Amino acid sequence: LVRVGEGDAVAIHTCDTADTTAYVRFDSSEAPPAILAQSPRADISGFYDSPLSGELEAIVVTAQRSEVVPLSEGGRRLQAELARVRAAIDDANTAGGADETLELSIASRSLADDVWVVR
Repeated sequence: LVRVGEGDAVAIHTCDTADTTAYVRFDSSEAPPAILAQSPRADISGFYDSPLSGELEAIVVTAQRSEVVPLSEGGRRLQAELARVRAAIDDANTAGGADETLELSIASRSLADDVWVVR
């Protein structure tokens, strides 16, 4: 459950919208729910939101492997930085080549969003 912006709107991770899960915004008004994020390929297995605004920046979907799907400029930055870290790890791999089993995620981010803990 994620509070969305001002007022009484919330976003929830739900499975009652389609064949895969979605993040859906519910307002206190009579407006119908709005789908904020969804992937037709796989269920949402996680999400990243801004440490400052709480805005949903990216979702994580997991089919054969986890994939960050950006929803904003912040999400594109997350996706690019995780790809950069993965490439650095692959380059440093003494066995040579990419480790296809390696899954990276961001465990924590500072409020200023300038320090991340990657696992």
